[in-house]
Amino acid sequence: EKSKIENECAIFQLVSNIYILTQSIQELNDRIERMALLGELCENSFMKFQFRHNQALEDLPRSLNSVYVSSTYSPLCRKLNQ
Repeated sequence: EKSKIENECAIFQLVSNIYILTQSIQELNDRIERMALLGELCENSFMKFQFRHNQALEDLPRSLNSVYVSSTYSPLCRKLNQ
């Protein structure tokens, strides 16, 4: 009887360890999915207007081919294709 109970306890411990391991794997998968979402492009956009009265006409052609991109939000913008 004692060996039967010890065997059942060992099986329960193994099942318990597998459950804990499965939970840990699921948590890691969730973290990986969240990190992947951070790298995806968002559909958000904004327009930036700068007004310098004397240079407005000179800056217009150069400004039309500029692209601003941000990986998170507007203050972190960087200008491309200057």
